[in-house]
Parts: sequence; C-alpha cells; structure tokens
Amino acid sequence: MWMMMRIKYLLCFFFLLFSWAVFAQPEDMGCWMGISVRKKLSKPWFVSLTEQVRLKDNMSRLGLAYAEAGTGWRFNDYFRVTAYYRYTLKSMYYDQWSWRRRYYADMDFRLKHEHVECQLRARVERKIRQTIFSEEDMLPVHVNRNKLTLSYHMKNIQPYASYEIFIPLSVQGSRPDRERYSAGVTCRLAKKTEGSFFFLFQRSLCPEFDRNYILGVNVDFDL
Repeated sequence: MWMMMRIKYLLCFFFLLFSWAVFAQPEDMGCWMGISVRKKLSKPWFVSLTEQVRLKDNMSRLGLAYAEAGTGWRFNDYFRVTAYYRYTLKSMYYDQWSWRRRYYADMDFRLKHEHVECQLRARVERKIRQTIFSEEDMLPVHVNRNKLTLSYHMKNIQPYASYEIFIPLSVQGSRPDRERYSAGVTCRLAKKTEGSFFFLFQRSLCPEFDRNYILGVNVDFDL
C-alpha cells in the first residue's frame, strides 16, 4: 500500500513538471531515461553499470545513448572516489551519428546534519571523438565539472536540488561554457530499488546561448 502511494506521488510530481514544460513552450524539450545496477564487492569497493537514452527535439527523436561502467572506493560516510568509462552514440547535424569514448573520475564530499545533506562532486573528464567531422574533432576534450547538491532525507523519499558548472580545460584562459539546474525526488520502490524523477534546465554560456528543458527518470538497483 505504501509503495503504491509513493509511486503515485512520483507520478504526480512528474506530471506537474511535464505540464509546466509543455505550456511554457521551451526552446527544446528533452527526456532522459536511465537504469543503473550497482554491486558491492567488499565493504569499501563497488562496481556499477549504467545505460541511458536521451530524447531531443521535443522528445521526437533520439539524441544520445550511452553505456557506462565504473568502480569506486568509499573511504567513509563523507568521502569517496570513483572512476568511469563511457561509450556514447550521439546524434549530430543532418542525421549523422558520432561515436565517442569518455573517461572520468569523481571525488565526492558529503556532509549531513539531521535530515539535510550537502554533497559536492568534483569531476575531471576526457572525451575522445571516434567519428571525425572536422580537424577539431581529432583533439581530445578535457572538462572540469563541479556539482553541488542539497537533499532532504525523509523515510524512503528524498527531494533534492542541484547546480552544475562545466569548465573546459583544453584551452588556456577558458571560462565556464555550460550550466545545469535540476530538482527532483528519489523514492525507495523496493528493498534494493530506487526510482528518481527530476526536471533539469541546461543552458550554454558560450558561444551559443541555447536553453534545454529536460524531464528524466532513473531506476537504480543494488545487488
């Protein structure tokens, strides 16, 4: 009974976000759908596998799909490090597709006081394009991504909000070129299963000032 109530709350939250996005008539509306599986190897070590698809052009066509594998070490309740490899298929202009590889490492710092948790994630990533459309595509791309998340923990449900900034590292004197704002709710659906619904606003800071509105859902399994 309680699980059905949680699912109804999540669906209502998702419906309200979807209704707002539709009536707001944004420049582009997308949808991200993902599934993750995580397995603890020992007390500090864990491995994970993630699959995700992203729709774009007002959810009318596939924009990106990727598979990702990673491993991490949790030092304590406040700090952990992780490393990931991602293989991506991305839609480009004129219905062309680009294959890409990405390597990245995260450092996560967490502080919790009663029900409120603050998480700071520092990420450094290296992206390599395998499909070459120009000379620029032959160069690897390095990006620093920092993300701040605030969440409120209740029994089996956690609303949260986050902010993320993208800073290219490949060019001297580079400045932030993208940022993301998101809000969502995570709910425990079963003993080792969590579902998350979220709304994300993304905009480019340079060179083009485009905006994207995204609705998303993720399901996470712990083995």
